[in-house]
Amino acid sequence: MDLSLASMNLIRIIACSFLMLAISPAKAFNAGVSHTLKALHGDSLVLSDSVSQHQTDSLINFALQYEGVPYRSGGTSKEGFDCSGFCSFVFKSFGMDLPRTSRDQSIIGKGIEFEDIRPGDLMFFKGSRSGTVGHVALVIRIEGDDIWMIHASSIRHRVVIDRYQDLGYYTTRYVGARRIIQSKEQQEVELVED
Repeated sequence: MDLSLASMNLIRIIACSFLMLAISPAKAFNAGVSHTLKALHGDSLVLSDSVSQHQTDSLINFALQYEGVPYRSGGTSKEGFDCSGFCSFVFKSFGMDLPRTSRDQSIIGKGIEFEDIRPGDLMFFKGSRSGTVGHVALVIRIEGDDIWMIHASSIRHRVVIDRYQDLGYYTTRYVGARRIIQSKEQQEVELVED
């Protein structure tokens, strides 16, 4: 089999990334994959396409480990999370600092249309006491028209996985979605459209 130097380097990067993920997700991103970081544009992390997908998959798998952790108002740790504390914790574990509140998280990254939501995106909802953003969830899976999300629920008192379409409370309060991890290909399309 005749592999080009570029192919061999890509194989080494992927193998190194998987190996380092076994050690620690944050160390894997910061040490093993960070050389593929291309730019920080509009508060979106722009990565090469293959790294973007791998990073998103790793981030989601990491988040899933915390299903069932208790809800705690103002919580930002494994002992208890609120919604924005949970998202901040997950992204920070991969070297990406998000603002502390859901309202502040709702203005970073790239705004996306509802029909363009994909795993790794953040969805935002009006709070129960105001017309402003008061809740955030991480999209973990898309199946046809179904959107699955993980979030710290104050109503259910823990981190839960839900199908968005089953949650009347949230479907009526949806205000938008943001993409934090953006592939190089998406960035290039955006630059051409500008």
